[in-house]
Amino acid sequence: MAKDLITLGDSLSQYERQGGLLRTALDCYGSALSDVEKHIFHLYPDKLGLSPPNFQAERRLLGADARQDDLKRIQERLSRQLRDASERLEAQTAGTVELSQVLATLEQTATSLKSKGETREKKFEGVASSLQSATRCQTVDELRARLQQEVGKISALVNEMKRENQQLLSGLDKEMGEYRKKLDEAELKASTDTLTGLENRRGLEARVKSYTEAGLPFTIMILDLNRFKAVNDMHGHLAGDLLLVEFSRKLKALLASSDHVARWGGDEFVVLMETSLRDAIARARSMELGLNGFYQIMTDGGLLRLDVRVSIGMAEARKGETAAQVFKRADALLYREKQKA
Repeated sequence: MAKDLITLGDSLSQYERQGGLLRTALDCYGSALSDVEKHIFHLYPDKLGLSPPNFQAERRLLGADARQDDLKRIQERLSRQLRDASERLEAQTAGTVELSQVLATLEQTATSLKSKGETREKKFEGVASSLQSATRCQTVDELRARLQQEVGKISALVNEMKRENQQLLSGLDKEMGEYRKKLDEAELKASTDTLTGLENRRGLEARVKSYTEAGLPFTIMILDLNRFKAVNDMHGHLAGDLLLVEFSRKLKALLASSDHVARWGGDEFVVLMETSLRDAIARARSMELGLNGFYQIMTDGGLLRLDVRVSIGMAEARKGETAAQVFKRADALLYREKQKA
């Protein structure tokens, strides 16, 4: 009997130690999230002009009596938010190298123009000096000869300037065309998802903002692949990327010509539809039929046949609503649908 009591006491002590370790781990988890917000996410509004992610809801759950399913949901939401944060940073900084090259070329052009101007200025100074010395000529014939000589120099300089200006204008026009091309390429790169070739989050956010500011009607549709993390865990991230590419191709084929689609981040996609919510819901049903099903992915390990199901959340823009508010409502509906999957 005494031995049983000792064993029970040891078990209780071990349980209390494990409970204490778990509480400490959760406190550390919450503290780490707080440090991320404090030391990293403050750069978003200050340096990048972006709205930073927020972990307040997750930290509140960690501070309470979190259940196992709560912790699992927290992990999934954190993983998605951090992944989105990384992709938004990448999109925001895309094209900076090309823009730096444009600025460097412009600086070289400005320096070249300044140098040519200084050379021309010295030549005219030489003519002015010669004209000044001509005033000391002793005879009219000598003065006339000096003036004709200097007038000839001035005429030669003027003709030289005309030729160089024509070449300069032609060169400048060509260079400006190159600058515009590089700027367009940089802007396109900054607004394009490198994996799927679709518009990225930055590009679509700007487009939705322009719609809301102009008061144009539209509906936002957010699509998410159910249990996509399991694909990466079981078959590797390369297989996950190939699946996203194939999914993007199917999704784009199902859209109307007036729709705008973007990869929002990870396995989330957003479609901007110039239609009402009622019409969007009707279209969503047919899109689900087209997107759900088996996808064949060829990897180094062979052919994979993956069963894919999507969850969809939608919201129609309301009068006076900001782009962020429309996205928030659509994302809330998507989250609700994900819980059913």
